[in-house]
Amino acid sequence: MVETLPIGDFHFFTDEQVAQFQLHAIAPDSKTGYILECDLEYPPHLHDCHSDYPLAPQHLTVDREMLSVFSSSLAGKQWKPSQKVIANLLDKHTYVCHYRNL
Repeated sequence: MVETLPIGDFHFFTDEQVAQFQLHAIAPDSKTGYILECDLEYPPHLHDCHSDYPLAPQHLTVDREMLSVFSSSLAGKQWKPSQKVIANLLDKHTYVCHYRNL
């Protein structure tokens, strides 16, 4: 909430620019920002230390199969699936985020 919002000069990279893109070569305080679509793998060895607050939340539709036995017993028959932003330890595909979050 302390960063300025982008106001123009947006453009997509060409395939050649994507192939030459080096994320680690960009300064954290660069005047040019990048929004990236990427695949993220959450390695199992990080699950224990990140289980309280996992990185990379995503929109998911919570259905009855995702509920624990206890939550399912509380939900009742009137419960309906709903979409939520959920922080989880799953791998992400086509995840969109700002380059500083990587």
